[in-house]
Amino acid sequence: MLQVGAEATVNAESGLRVRSGPGTSFDPVTTLAAGTIVKIIDGPQRADTYNWWKIQFEVEDGGQNQGWVAGDFLDPGAG
Repeated sequence: MLQVGAEATVNAESGLRVRSGPGTSFDPVTTLAAGTIVKIIDGPQRADTYNWWKIQFEVEDGGQNQGWVAGDFLDPGAG
């Protein structure tokens, strides 16, 4: 089950678009590859037929980034 404070794994084979807010009208921030592990930090918020979760994820330079993704493309747990 997806929940705040838990980890999840991206399951979208073609990549998962991370957006600046909870909905398809918000600008994309980045795209995460399938298998990427993320931490859920807020949500869910319902918009555009999806439950949106705010996630935190590592970026290549070792920093952290945040954004919103549709929960349909996340599997609970890491790996």
